Amino acid sequence: MLIVWKLDRLGRSLSHLVTVLSDLQGRGVAFRTLTEAIDTESAAGRLMGHILGALAEFERELIVERTQAGLKAAKKRGTKLGRKPSV
Repeated sequence: MLIVWKLDRLGRSLSHLVTVLSDLQGRGVAFRTLTEAIDTESAAGRLMGHILGALAEFERELIVERTQAGLKAAKKRGTKLGRKPSV
């Protein structure tokens, strides 16, 4: 059995997470998260793993979109972004 603290520690995207979980299942390895209490030995646990993985990926994409929007707005205001030039 592979035990992780949170589901997002196992994969960075839903497709990667599904691939890893599928690979673990193919090897006969169960998966459990401590925070979300997901256990892939049951059908309900597998379903919850997929749902939470999708929500985690959605949240990461929202953060990226907000960051990009903030950078675009800062550029419009004329703010110089990035590291200051070295002397």
